[in-house]
Amino acid sequence: SFDQMADTLERDQERERQAAEREAARLRRLKQLSELSMMLSGDPTAVLERLCGMIGEIFGVRGVCLSEVADSQLIFRAMYLKGKIISNGGGFPMEGTPCANVVASKEIQIYQGVQEAFPRATYLRNHKASSWCGFPSIDSQGKVVATTCLVDDKPRDFSDEDKQILQVLGQRIAAEFERAGSLAERARMEEKLRENERRLEEAQHMAGLGSYAGDAVTGLMEWSDEMYRIYEVDPALGTPGLDIVLARTHPDDRALVRSKYEELSTGNGRFDVEHRLIMPDGSVKHVLVQGTVRTEADGRSPMRGTVQDISDRKRAEHEKARLEGQLHQAHKMESVGRLAGGIAHDFNNLLTVINGYSHVLVHQLDGSLQKYAQQIVTAGESAATLTRQLLAFSRMDMAGAESVHLNQIVAESREMLDRIVGVHLEMRTSLLASPDDVLADPNQIHQCLMNLVVNARDAMSG
Repeated sequence: SFDQMADTLERDQERERQAAEREAARLRRLKQLSELSMMLSGDPTAVLERLCGMIGEIFGVRGVCLSEVADSQLIFRAMYLKGKIISNGGGFPMEGTPCANVVASKEIQIYQGVQEAFPRATYLRNHKASSWCGFPSIDSQGKVVATTCLVDDKPRDFSDEDKQILQVLGQRIAAEFERAGSLAERARMEEKLRENERRLEEAQHMAGLGSYAGDAVTGLMEWSDEMYRIYEVDPALGTPGLDIVLARTHPDDRALVRSKYEELSTGNGRFDVEHRLIMPDGSVKHVLVQGTVRTEADGRSPMRGTVQDISDRKRAEHEKARLEGQLHQAHKMESVGRLAGGIAHDFNNLLTVINGYSHVLVHQLDGSLQKYAQQIVTAGESAATLTRQLLAFSRMDMAGAESVHLNQIVAESREMLDRIVGVHLEMRTSLLASPDDVLADPNQIHQCLMNLVVNARDAMSG
């Protein structure tokens, strides 16, 4: 009948419409997947957020959660909720959640009535989850690095084609995690390289040691920062070369430096040359240049080496030589002093006797003879003064120090001292019953006693 034909036609049109919608949806997915394949660069966080949003748009679900697997924890990396992207949503324990089954099985897991199946997963209640689909992201080592779950508040079926798309998305997410790890490792290596460069620069600065690399034929070089500091050259002036080195080299050393570079341009091996630099302010630096050079088949002569500022070492060597000279002179003077001291010491012993008896003669002679004797006393006292000065100079006035009895020295000097005093004065001694020993030069004690008696006699006579 006509009605039956109309119903059949209507059903056929509905099937065609549904088929067209499915084909359009498939084409949209293919287009989005094609766009996905082009997302190979950029910040990994932004890429993961875009992937999360794309999954929500492709499947038209309420929410999508992309989480990193960190041992027994899930760390939210991106969330799609009601058309909005949320970053860094925190984390939660994986135990008791459907994600744990995805990680354990490494396969897609689909649940209807998911809240009843996993009552401990409170986030499912918060999102009013009815259907749930989760898929893993497995890296090249076979480890699950992330799980992505699709949550909807109504029942939802996932076809075989949907599952294939989810597997592709899981692979893409795993690749992004690996890329993020590679970028992070690269950033760590670059930071480590920068830190090593900073340490090398600090070490070169502390040691006054610069490094260079260049070509011995062209004379062009690359310098470290310390090289610019040693030669006091502004890095902004351009590429350094032999002309800058010669401009800073002391005029008396330029021939040596130029000949050394000429040797380098024609041979292989190591070189070591020490020369002076003249700075813009007129100061002089001493540098030690070392390095290696080799000749390549293409005619190049690459060289590498170091330049060390040895000015402090040179000054230290000069100061050391000066001090060694002073020490040598001091040793010579010490020898002279010892000789003078030895002579003066022996001569002083003779003067003690001469001066003693000359004083006796002065008091026992009369007239012109007494005047001559006084001349002997004067000359003897002058000689004694000179002798004491020599002893002080030679630091040997205590060279004959020994343990002596003062009472004994006084007794030995009594006869000579009585004659010095003369008949008009009387000298008395008061000695300790048990005198202590003293450390002294007996000859100097004799000299002191004689000086005291002479001074006392003169004071009384006056």
